[in-house]
Amino acid sequence: MLLVEGADYTGKTTFCRALTERLQSRGFPHTPQHLSKPGPDFDYYRDYLALLSPAHVWDRFHLSGVAYRRHDDHPCSLSPLKFQLVEAEFRRRCGFTVILWCTNGELARRVASRESQPGDTIHPLERIVHVNDTFEEMVEEGKVDMRGSVYRVDYDAFIDTTAFQAMDERATMVVEHYLEKYSEFARMGFPGLGGVMGSSLP
Repeated sequence: MLLVEGADYTGKTTFCRALTERLQSRGFPHTPQHLSKPGPDFDYYRDYLALLSPAHVWDRFHLSGVAYRRHDDHPCSLSPLKFQLVEAEFRRRCGFTVILWCTNGELARRVASRESQPGDTIHPLERIVHVNDTFEEMVEEGKVDMRGSVYRVDYDAFIDTTAFQAMDERATMVVEHYLEKYSEFARMGFPGLGGVMGSSLP
């Protein structure tokens, strides 16, 4: 299972598609998934756990839940303890986290050049920039402080998408690292992994 996290306009959807194509070309049944803004009935612990699957490539997940809540007036329903429990179960399911980032100047250019679509729920540029800065802080500090609560952040790859050159190579690199990291886990017969990864691993 791979998570691609980052602010809006950093290229998450494009990168998820590239990862999925490379995994499927090697015989892995991974599919891309997108977590839209959770509704009012979303349980930020149980519902996150229910979405965990070794064969998914997620466009945003629990890190985005923290990053976006940090910059609005709504309380974060995912406490640091629940966050760590979700993270632990995610890792047990072959979890691999990729954080995307780009310069704030490039973010502004992308927002300005994008044509709005019917039904869009576009965040203001100021908020997107704050979220982008939060993901940078996660990478640099390994944690994020939100209203006095500290969330410890673990990630596997950090990619600067300011220039999209070599993105194909970066997607291939991430897949190689992902398969290398968890090949032993799959061979050991961890629950739910054998049928997803074991038969395709070298």
